[in-house]
Amino acid sequence: MTTAIRIGAPAQAAEALPDMVPAREDGILARVRRPCPEHRCECRCVGHLEAEGCRVFWCHRGEHVLTSK
Repeated sequence: MTTAIRIGAPAQAAEALPDMVPAREDGILARVRRPCPEHRCECRCVGHLEAEGCRVFWCHRGEHVLTSK
């Protein structure tokens, strides 16, 4: 289980990527999913990195972040 901070972004994702802008739980990004190639689970979008122009996804199985442009 992950701890939620600032509009539902997992604490580990925010710690790993301090420049991440968290996704609103009721926003469009919160509905975006992508598969984790390592753990074969669906990862939910937890925010975006404006400078890099990519979305940030949280893999709950591996407890790590993925990014996607």
